Amino acid sequence: MGHPINHLSLCSGIGGIDLGLRSVVEGCRSIAYVEIEAFAAAHLVAAMEAGHLDSAPVFTNLHDFPWQDFTGIVDILSGGFPCQPFSHAGKRDGVEDHRHLWPTIARGIDIVRPRCVFFENVDGIASAKSPGYHGVLHHVISDLEGLGFRTTAG
Repeated sequence: MGHPINHLSLCSGIGGIDLGLRSVVEGCRSIAYVEIEAFAAAHLVAAMEAGHLDSAPVFTNLHDFPWQDFTGIVDILSGGFPCQPFSHAGKRDGVEDHRHLWPTIARGIDIVRPRCVFFENVDGIASAKSPGYHGVLHHVISDLEGLGFRTTAG
């Protein structure tokens, strides 16, 4: 095993992506979590205390996250950014929904410059409208490609 694989977890929820990465990427360790929901953040802390997740700070506001402190040290950046703006179960306000966090995340990726990014969202992201794009998923993919990433969605 070489050096640890540093993982930055955005919109962490209860740590599902973190647990998955930890089980398939040897040496993967989460170095910070960002989660605004109190219940989920408390679950992250409990999972850290139980040894199920890596001990790391939990930040509660993505808009105020100190991106520059993580520049050059993140190998994998992941997130389950809010699906409510795109879900067929909701109003589907898309990019007009205040919970739409992609622009903030894209700006953060540009500052942090991770080697790899991994996101999950609902099927509705593919058909949710974003001005100038076929949909929000197309917008996300275009932004990532503009930042130099090869992308795939499925």
